[in-house]
Amino acid sequence: MKAHSSMQASGRICLLLGGILAIVILVSGLVGSSIAGIGLALAGCLGTWFAARRANEPEQRLYESFLKMNSDHRAFLLDDVRAWKSLGPLGEQASEALEFNMTRREYYRSAILGVGTPFFICNKDGLITHASHSFTAMLAKTAKEIIGKTVSQAVYNKNGISLTEKALRDGKTINAEHDMTLWNGRQLSCFFSVNCFHGVRGDLLGAVSCLTDLTKVRQQQQQLSRRRPSCTISAETSTRWPNAWPRPRKSCRPPPTNRPEAPSSRKNNPTPWPPPWKK
Repeated sequence: MKAHSSMQASGRICLLLGGILAIVILVSGLVGSSIAGIGLALAGCLGTWFAARRANEPEQRLYESFLKMNSDHRAFLLDDVRAWKSLGPLGEQASEALEFNMTRREYYRSAILGVGTPFFICNKDGLITHASHSFTAMLAKTAKEIIGKTVSQAVYNKNGISLTEKALRDGKTINAEHDMTLWNGRQLSCFFSVNCFHGVRGDLLGAVSCLTDLTKVRQQQQQLSRRRPSCTISAETSTRWPNAWPRPRKSCRPPPTNRPEAPSSRKNNPTPWPPPWKK
């Protein structure tokens, strides 16, 4: 509003100067020809109006662009900001400053979205400002349903029960395993890591939370715990009652005999094989 009022004030000054110029021309014209004086006065007013409009055009375009950006703080209007360079020195400096900040903001925002584990950032009031795609997929919600809500509202559809909000109230870091039931009834076992972060002056700015899903690990542990009693009983059985174990199956092949093998060839030996007494 201050920039808008200053822009209007500069325009009014130009119009006032034009009006004074027109009055002077009108007075001078009345001395000679009235028609010529009126024409010169009108020409002076129109020329002053066009000059004031031309001078205020860059400020007007900057003002309209800022209004557009402030109407949606999450909009990424980088092309509009780069177009400010054609508005003169003021637009060029404003474009350079905002382009750097917007590019850096987009860099960090994309990095947060790409985190593989569920990850989100909330401000000091506990409202979620950024969330990774993995976090939205875990909750089965869209980003619009999460951003701007508290952690309790986004995760549980309740108020004031999340570990992140507790960490913000206490101003401490929380690292703990926690079983939770999501808003849709899904049960998860997760390891929570909640860290509060502060500004340059030491004031609390918000918290960063990272979740590690331990549901599969818990299921594997339960399966192993179910198998351990049966293994213990089998070991005790083999120690106390060794004859209870099944004996190895006998081979179906016939036992070997001590009968000598027939020679492959017997030269100069007419005795038949096997000998007659063996028949």
